[in-house]
Amino acid sequence: MLGWASSGPRRPSRRQCDRRQLPTRFVTLIAKLYVAEARSAKWDASRRRRLRARYSRRVLERIEQLLVAHRDGVVSGSLLGKALQYLSSLRPWLVRYVENGAWPISARRP
Repeated sequence: MLGWASSGPRRPSRRQCDRRQLPTRFVTLIAKLYVAEARSAKWDASRRRRLRARYSRRVLERIEQLLVAHRDGVVSGSLLGKALQYLSSLRPWLVRYVENGAWPISARRP
């Protein structure tokens, strides 16, 4: 007779899977912003601003929705919690970044 002990490792619940994949979802969305910036690196500021208004704004809205949906479910002292707090603090800068085509996405230089 087969019991629960012989059924192999227990599969994680859907909520556990979502929590594990949450950092990957944020990184994927942020990477989309960087890809758009790389493609528009040689464009003039007005053309880049139009791209940001059309594309980057939607990506930032998805990031904010994900942040709001999961902010309360993450321990604030954990690495993910600290990353979400930092991302939340960047919101005013990100809004201005989308509106200004001349600003770089990152202050770091290659």
